[in-house]
Order: sequence, then structure tokens, then C-alpha cells
Amino acid sequence: MIRVENNCEYHPVVWSEEWLQRGLLFAGPWIGEFGWELTRWQGAVRKRSKESGLYTIVMSRPGHQVLYADFADDFWVLPQSFREARLVPHCDHVRPAPGDPLPQLNTEVALEEVARYIRQQVAVRGPLREILSPRKFRPDEQTIVKLSAPTAEWSAGIDRPYFCVLPRSRAWNAEKNWPAGHWQSLTLRCLPRGWSSFAVGSVDDIRLLHPKCSLAERASLARSIDLLSHARFAIAPESGGALLSLMCGCPTLVFGHERQRVRITSPWPGGENFLGTKVSYLARSDYDFSVDEVAEGARELQRDL
Repeated sequence: MIRVENNCEYHPVVWSEEWLQRGLLFAGPWIGEFGWELTRWQGAVRKRSKESGLYTIVMSRPGHQVLYADFADDFWVLPQSFREARLVPHCDHVRPAPGDPLPQLNTEVALEEVARYIRQQVAVRGPLREILSPRKFRPDEQTIVKLSAPTAEWSAGIDRPYFCVLPRSRAWNAEKNWPAGHWQSLTLRCLPRGWSSFAVGSVDDIRLLHPKCSLAERASLARSIDLLSHARFAIAPESGGALLSLMCGCPTLVFGHERQRVRITSPWPGGENFLGTKVSYLARSDYDFSVDEVAEGARELQRDL
């Protein structure tokens, strides 16, 4: 019923030709990297859904329904078996670290859960007409929108200007990570009189600066989008968080490798700053940035706003 190609991407297939006669679009499951979901997948699903008018069900990680809230009719959270199976080791956008052994893939349980779920939906909604599965999509195959959270739950009560920092805590490309002390020092040095600052990102990222953070996983992305949408500016290393900030329309200082400059700063074709958000890129030939370098870059960005 469902197959895995190259050990990484799910491609559900239609079981019966008669299903093509009615209106259910199942998009997913998305199990790849956040940056690709943000800059490729969610825009492609949005375009197909709006153009087709099909009843759209999206399947992705907890809390990611905020990326699809403006068009999806239903959202299914990836079950724990998917996250435990680690089904993306060979994806060209999600690679294991050099020398890491490939995980043992437990695909049968995860795949059967998808099959069972689709059968349940077909029984209620009618025959399945189309399934989208993860791949690279060009911007002309997408509908790109400025991201916004359904509510301003976190930013609504802030009575002073503020900026956001996006600390990074990931095992993948760990050279892009910064110690918590660097972020704490940077935040203090960049805080104008009368302003506030907020750390945004995943729960693990936020805990770099706030170890006792009790924010739920399902709320972290919506909180980030809400705060970035109303921030005066943001500071981020070159990673998925920087792309999130730009897609929220937040002026952003990004620090990263020189080879990523065009990708972050330029619109399509050639880059991924799809909305043309104001961005200042601080580049090196490595990722060994000092607090002084980033703080000065942030001050220059503030002067240009």
C-alpha cells in the first residue's frame, strides 16, 4: 500500500482508480528537516490545496499545524512511531554526520499507521483523489505567504519594543551552535534602553537561555511566529530559524558561512528570502564568531531600520 524510496521519503500510492473521482488531498507525512518544510513543502501543499479545492489533510510534527492553518481542513500529528523510526537518514537535506552509523529503521509500524489513517479518512470523506509526498519544490510550484500565528497570544501583552534571538541547539551541523553564555552576553549588549528581548525557537533552543522553560512542544512554533511577526528585529545563526524569521517579515541579522550568503539574502532564483525581508548577513569562512562581531552587526542593523 505504501512504499519507502531511498530509505527516507514516504510515497503513499492510490489503491483504487475509483478514488480519483472525488475530493480528498492527503499531504505528507512530512518527516524531513524543518528548513525544507518551511521553504519548500508547506508552500507547495498550500498551492495544490487552494488550486484544487480538495479537502486537505496535512501530516507533520506536533505544533506544525500553524504552518498550514490558513488552508488545511485537518491536521494529523505524526505518531511517536514515526519519530522513533528515524526514517530520513539518506535524504539529501537531512544527512547523518560523517561516520555515524545509519539507524535501524523500524518502518512497518509507522507505515501501517499511515495506511490505517488514510483508510479511516476515505471512509468518512470519500475516495482519495491525490496524495502529495515530500520532494524539492521550486517557488513557482508554491504559494509563499508571510507566516502568522492564529492568535497573538504571546505578543499581545508586551507594552514595549522588543527584539528576538534564535539560539541554536542541534546535533546536526553543531559548529553553528553558540554557547549559552555567548547568547546571554549578546542579548545584554544589544538591549536598547526600554526594550525587551525574547528567545524563540524549539523548546531545546529556548532552554539554552531559560533552562527552566516549561513551554510545550506543540506551542513553540506558534509562539516563535507570533513573537517574530511583531519584533523590531531578530538575531539568528544561519539555519532554519533564520529562514523562519525572514518568512515572518522580521528584519534579521544572520551570522554564518560566506557560502550561504546568497541563499539567505537573495530572493528566488538563487536565494530563499522569498518575501524580500530586510536582512543583514555577517559572514566568515568558518562559524567561529565572537560576541563582539555579532553585537556590532546588530547595532548596524538597528541603525538601518
